[in-house]
Amino acid sequence: MIDLMKLENEIAKKIFHNCYVICSSDEEIIKNKVDDIVKKTINPDFKDFNYIKLDGEKIAESDIISNCETLPFMDNKKIVLVYRANFLSDSGSKSNKDIFNKTMKYIKDVPPYCILIFYYLLEKEREKINYKLVKYENEITLVKIDKYKGVVLQNKIKHLFEAEGKNIGKVELSVFASKVENDMLTINNEIDKLINYTEGREITKQDILELIPDKNDEDIFDLVDAMSKRKIDAALDILNELIYKGVKPSIILRMIERQYNLLINIKLMVDKGLDSYAISKQLKLNKFICDKMIRESRNYKLESLEKALNHCLDTERNLKTKRSDDKTFLELMIVEIYMIK
Repeated sequence: MIDLMKLENEIAKKIFHNCYVICSSDEEIIKNKVDDIVKKTINPDFKDFNYIKLDGEKIAESDIISNCETLPFMDNKKIVLVYRANFLSDSGSKSNKDIFNKTMKYIKDVPPYCILIFYYLLEKEREKINYKLVKYENEITLVKIDKYKGVVLQNKIKHLFEAEGKNIGKVELSVFASKVENDMLTINNEIDKLINYTEGREITKQDILELIPDKNDEDIFDLVDAMSKRKIDAALDILNELIYKGVKPSIILRMIERQYNLLINIKLMVDKGLDSYAISKQLKLNKFICDKMIRESRNYKLESLEKALNHCLDTERNLKTKRSDDKTFLELMIVEIYMIK
């Protein structure tokens, strides 16, 4: 198994393998690395013919085989990408397991002119690659890509700003890296947003603080969003992630209360006919965040939001007066809110 650094070194040296299985919790990094392989191996004039993309969620092993067996057009190499190949993960239906077994059986017969790339997404960065793939390491190159961190992350962000013709100071870069969600798609979106916001002038620390939501705020939004969509397992996973990161249960609860308060106010304002600009101004919310919360408010009835907030207040009293594991109180609250109809 190789990591991101090893993969990048091999791509730079034009060392390519016949078959890759790439896993990461950050799809954007995977896409960037696949693009790097394509640029190094495929003639751009014939890219449409020699770079085949297959949806791993809607595929049969026969589709993979037929596309691999077809000769490249006017070139020495072709690439077949099977994206979101969830049948390679450690869970799935009987049909997915069947595709897995038949695909792995074919791997050793992939023609030398073809580079076959699979990727699937890990739900969490700490998740391990499917152990069943390890026994095929003689035929496939397993790649586990962790997210960029520390100085590496800051350098990556700096290069992304520079690629857009925008400079960012050391202090501002540090603040941006500390505030933005560590996900390359989110990072790219926040960079675009910041560049547009500061057109014609330098980026300041205040710009970043005003424009980019706090990481924990984003987690709380995702937690409440998961609850509204009745994805209780996802909500509990986010709760566990926040606690794992050291956020105190009492702080998590206050953030959830604030979220429901905002959703109630936003829903009332929308019902009165106010637009997102007026709502963001009255509630002193960033416009981008406000638009997001307006969409979220549509998942709820006003009565349901009020009941959810009452459950939060009851939990706050329990945290202050009863002896028990604080995390347990939060889990019970999430279940109670989940039960609201």
